[in-house]
Amino acid sequence: MLALPLLLGGCSMGGFSNPFSSETNDAPLPPAQGTTAAGTQAPAPAQAPAPAAPPPASYDTGIVEGAGTHCPKVVAWPQDRLVTVYQGGHSGDSNYIVYRGELTKLSRDCQLTGTRMTVRYGISGRVLLGPKGRSTSVSFPVSIRVTNADHRVISSRQERVSASIPGGQTSGYFSLVRSVSFPISLGTRPEDYEIFVALKRG
Repeated sequence: MLALPLLLGGCSMGGFSNPFSSETNDAPLPPAQGTTAAGTQAPAPAQAPAPAAPPPASYDTGIVEGAGTHCPKVVAWPQDRLVTVYQGGHSGDSNYIVYRGELTKLSRDCQLTGTRMTVRYGISGRVLLGPKGRSTSVSFPVSIRVTNADHRVISSRQERVSASIPGGQTSGYFSLVRSVSFPISLGTRPEDYEIFVALKRG
C-alpha cells in the first residue's frame, strides 16, 4: 500500500486511471511461433532456465502508515476505505454505479511532549463517476477513532471530505489534514496506539 510522509501543505495526489472505463489493444499480433515477421523459418530459441519460485503472497490488511517506532499507526481497513453509491433499486450492479469514493493515501507526523502524544495526520482520496454518474459535487463523512494498547477507543470524531467533478471529467479528489492529541498511559509505548480512518456513506 502507498504511504507518504505528511507535508506541511497537506497530502499530495497523483493521477489515477478510471476503473469504469474499458480499453482496447489494437497492436499487431506477433508472428506465429517458429517464424519470422517475413514468414521464414526461425532458428529454435535457446532453452530458457526455469523461472524462480514466486515469493509467498503477503496478506493485505489495509493502508497502514507509521509502522515505525515511537509513533502511532494510521490505518484504513479495506472495508473502510471504499464507498460505492448505486442508482436506486440496483445495489450491487456495477452497470448502475453512480460514483465511487475511496481513500488512497494516509500520512502522519508525531510529537511527544512528556506523556502526551500529538499526531498530525492527513488523508486523501478520489471520487470516480460510474456508468450512471454525472458531473457533481460529492461529500462523504470520515470517521476517526484512536485506540490504546488494549484496543479500546479513547478518542473519536467525524469529519467530512468533499470532491467536485467538473463537466467533461470523470474523477475528482479530496484531502484532509487534522491533529489529534491523547495521553500515553504508563507502561505503554506510542507505537501501541492506532488511529483508524473509515470512509462512510451519507
